[in-house]
Amino acid sequence: MSLPDFLICGGQRSGTTFLWSLCNQHPEIFIAQSWAPEPKFFSVHAEYEKGLEWYADVYFREATASHKVVGEKSVTYMEHAFVAHRIAGDLPQTKLIFILRTPTERAFSHYLYSKQNMLETLPFGEALIREPYREARLPRNLRVTRPWSYVAKGMYADLLAPFFDLFS
Repeated sequence: MSLPDFLICGGQRSGTTFLWSLCNQHPEIFIAQSWAPEPKFFSVHAEYEKGLEWYADVYFREATASHKVVGEKSVTYMEHAFVAHRIAGDLPQTKLIFILRTPTERAFSHYLYSKQNMLETLPFGEALIREPYREARLPRNLRVTRPWSYVAKGMYADLLAPFFDLFS
């Protein structure tokens, strides 16, 4: 059973997909080929409950001995403290990669992405003002991805603290 040697954990709109594409081109790296668009195994409760064997079979089945390292990218991992505990418990030796971007640039890029994908209808300033209200009332199907958390996803010290507490 192959499990990841590294996880690209975030942040969203910070170059993680670019890093994923570079890893995907390297012949000695196997990286999960999820088109949904990311596995989100550790951040989606229903997926996590299926267990590590299911995770390995679905995302890493095609990894071979010619692959020196195996990896995965899910930017939602950085956004939920419980994910740090799950990863520490299940994959304590896994290397974690966090790519950070200037919070204001990241927030605006996130806003444009949400608009482009028809998740946002408000002007940017109003979306920022309403963020706390919207975050508190997220529909169940959006609680993992949090499409309107433009400022919150840039609070890197808070988001990374659980990982620093659990990993050296």
